This record gives sequence, structure tokens and C-alpha cells, in this order.
Amino acid sequence: MIGYTGKYLVTMDDNGRLAIPAKLRKARPLGVSPKKQVKDYVLSKWLDGCLGLFIPDEWTRKLEEMFAEKSSMDRSQRVLSRHLSPNTYTVTPDSQGRITIPRDLIGEAKLQKDALVFGATQHIEIWNPDEFKKFLSSNMSFEESADQLFGS
Repeated sequence: MIGYTGKYLVTMDDNGRLAIPAKLRKARPLGVSPKKQVKDYVLSKWLDGCLGLFIPDEWTRKLEEMFAEKSSMDRSQRVLSRHLSPNTYTVTPDSQGRITIPRDLIGEAKLQKDALVFGATQHIEIWNPDEFKKFLSSNMSFEESADQLFGS
């Protein structure tokens, strides 16, 4: 069980339907049995300009992690909640593994015809390919982030 891995360039149709690659649909987050049935996903505006696709249990865990430390009266928590809650949907893949991305989320992630879909260990991310390139070029390199995390 290695979590969600791999990257795929997929085409979104005019109705906002996007096929989640079979390898990602069959995978599960790190620590979750691959035998766990998943019928629905939680799709949300996510960090750095992408969309995040989570199994419901992992979404709940992520919310608990984000909101556990602070009071609901904390301004940053209220603001984060107001960004996430209205931009979060339950989506169910059709028989071909496609999900429909709501129009507002298409705009939030600047998605066009092609989308980059990849595994981010605990969830799946959906990016505009050009925005992902910009993100990578304007942030730390792989080596710099590894050095910062693990010390060097």
C-alpha cells in the first residue's frame, strides 16, 4: 500500500466530465486497505491552485487535522472554512470512471480541455498543466524541499 502515485494527462469534456485513471481509482491513500470500497469522492478547491479529490474517510481526517488545534472563533479557521465549505462537493464516478467537476471549481483551478491528474499519496490532485508548471518553477526544487524536511 503505497498510496496514490503516478501522473496522467486527461481530457475534460464540454460537460466538465473528467475520467479518473483506473490505476488511481483502484489505489487507496497510504494506510488504507486497497479492498476498501469507494463509491463517492469528496472534490474540493485545494491548496496552491489545484483541486483535491479524497475518499470520504481521508477528507474527514484532513478536516479534523486542519481544525483540531484552534477554536472555531479563530479568524484563520473561519476564513479557511469559508473557502473550503462552499467549494466542496461529493462526486460519484459514472460507469466509465468519470466525475463531473462543477463549473465553479473548473474556474477555481483554471481547468481547460486538458488536466493533469496525479496521486499525492493521501489524495488525488487535479491541475491545469500550465499552472502546475508555474507552481513547480516558482517553488523550491525537489532537493531543496527534501533538505528542508530531512535536514542536510
